[in-house]
Amino acid sequence: MRILLSACLILFLLSACGGNKFIDYGEKLVGTWQLSNAPEILKAADAPNYSAEELRKSTLIFKPGGKLETMVGKDAGTGTWEVSTDGSRLTLVSDSMRFEENLALSFENERTIIITNTGKKFIFKKL
Repeated sequence: MRILLSACLILFLLSACGGNKFIDYGEKLVGTWQLSNAPEILKAADAPNYSAEELRKSTLIFKPGGKLETMVGKDAGTGTWEVSTDGSRLTLVSDSMRFEENLALSFENERTIIITNTGKKFIFKKL
């Protein structure tokens, strides 16, 4: 009886440790993210219309349900977002401009993401 109980306990612990490996990257992305590598972007001349201070305050707000708000300098925008199930791609669609971007996405940790656009890395920290 003791062996059977021990075997059941071990099976339960192993199944709990294995668990569900599914990560909801959309849920992880929801929130306000601020650009953290403004000096590098300015050095690369990727944002000539913005000052360093404006870039430092740039934010992406990923809302539940796929709604997006952006702020760069005094330029605000809205749109939609979707992240791939494996968390490697981010699709952004603007409400006001005619563009749809399918960008590389990397979750460095719970508070840092990297969005790559035409080979340039934009690092965002979660607020």
